[in-house]
Amino acid sequence: MQQKNDEIVIQMPVPPSVNHYWGRRVGGGVYVRPRGLEFRRIVAEEVCRQRALGMIPKNPLSGPFEMRLAFYDDRRHKFDLDNLLKATLDSLQQPQARVVADDYLLDRLQCDRCDLGIKPKPCLIVRLSLLG
Repeated sequence: MQQKNDEIVIQMPVPPSVNHYWGRRVGGGVYVRPRGLEFRRIVAEEVCRQRALGMIPKNPLSGPFEMRLAFYDDRRHKFDLDNLLKATLDSLQQPQARVVADDYLLDRLQCDRCDLGIKPKPCLIVRLSLLG
């Protein structure tokens, strides 16, 4: 069981923006586009790898939690941080990953844009922890 002060840390690629993640059908309805599906697959693989090493608990976070995001980018292109949030949350909630039981449990969110610095390529560092 996840303890209040335990922190889950996951490194993943920068997600596609919401504009590239979701598509709309002509007759109505939405679907996840190929870039979104690829991002979900990559996140699920990383979660499974870390879970096998005991770095991520087997059971998803099922209480109020906080999420801190650090987007590392080389700043050669502009992007809106808020367009990247939904894809990130959806990837952590998907059945193949199940790091969080439901994104409605998110009570606190911090999102930072960071310079690449020593990171070799753009990435996202996600930190999750239960709130007390």
